[in-house]
Amino acid sequence: MQAHHSPRIALLSLALAALGVLAGCATPPTTRPGDKGPAPVRDARPVDRAGPPRVAVLLPETGQHLTAATALRDGIMAAYYARPAAERPELRFYPAPPDAFGTVAMLQEAAQAGASVAIGPLDKTAVAEVAAAPSLPLTVLALNQADAGSPRSPSLYQFALAPEDEAEQAAERAWADGYRTTAVITPIGSWGDRVHASFRARWEALGGQVTAHERYDAAPNDLGPAVAAAVGVDAGRQRHDELEQILGRRLEYAAPASAEGRCVFVAGTASKVRDLRRELHRQGGSGLTAYGTSSAWNGDATPASEAGLVPIRIPDMPWLVADEQQGPVGRATLAAAIPASAQSPLRRLYPMGIDSLDLLPHLERLRTPGQSFDGQTGNLSLDSQRRLHRRLVWIELSSYGMKVLGYDAPGATRPAAAR
Repeated sequence: MQAHHSPRIALLSLALAALGVLAGCATPPTTRPGDKGPAPVRDARPVDRAGPPRVAVLLPETGQHLTAATALRDGIMAAYYARPAAERPELRFYPAPPDAFGTVAMLQEAAQAGASVAIGPLDKTAVAEVAAAPSLPLTVLALNQADAGSPRSPSLYQFALAPEDEAEQAAERAWADGYRTTAVITPIGSWGDRVHASFRARWEALGGQVTAHERYDAAPNDLGPAVAAAVGVDAGRQRHDELEQILGRRLEYAAPASAEGRCVFVAGTASKVRDLRRELHRQGGSGLTAYGTSSAWNGDATPASEAGLVPIRIPDMPWLVADEQQGPVGRATLAAAIPASAQSPLRRLYPMGIDSLDLLPHLERLRTPGQSFDGQTGNLSLDSQRRLHRRLVWIELSSYGMKVLGYDAPGATRPAAAR
């Protein structure tokens, strides 16, 4: 079979070599699949064996997911080159079929070509097709999750950066911090509804009460009414503003006691959450503490940029908040080789690519309850449906800038780029 070398991967290898990441490695062994027909389907055994496996990587090369796939592929290659040469698996990159329903056939072809494990697919429809297959010819680590139901084959694992996990952890953190009532503000749409449902279910299971839920339009608009309805501090503020206009001078405003010592869960993009936090502060909710998901943070937080905003606590990846930024797959190293890895919103996909390769030898072990893997995207564990869940590192954004609070799980390791 003739080797096919991706120009982008070749350029990435040169960039990483220049930074000292490579250790005597030549061109990466990336090949295209051959023309042989699919092998008979037999359920694969989970990968947890000595020696590097042959790995098929199924990622799109065109279409709406191309940009995400490129970031994931770069992360996979960074993890590949971070290993000693003797421990590097043989990688074969397969272009994910434009028709998502051809994915199982491609997995059969990869297995016949000698692969024992596959990373991908990325497309949610393709993952659903794989989840519906009664058996699979090799172990599959999908880079997304099917919507519902247990996968039919025990060889399928599902890895996604699910905001639902983050919302649940936000509920747990707020509860651990001593709050028992909260308001919720989320954007209109399916993403906001999913995040709200996950946060609320976990919060109420803990015994907490949601006092209000307000949905806002993600388009540019006045967030004042949503904030006012959620936290109930608008009436006094409105009278204060009217009096300022009548008198023609600024007046000091004291927040109602009901706004002090409370928390609010806010979700949305980084810019929208900043607007919400500013509006919360403006309406007199300076005594509030906000909680959110990682989407609420774009990586920047200084005392100057946080002025006039209520503080917020956010869970995020160790790779983004750890002190250790160097090393073969650290933020600084990848940013020098791949500037896009330091840019939002794709920056979280690079550590996901790194973890997707590093996880493969640990999948069998993670089936045991209580087992976990310290990855770049978080402390990873499996549920009964073989879906990976991430425990994240907590940060606080306030007038002091950004502060790392650490993992909230008892006994978890410090936020470092553990491998």
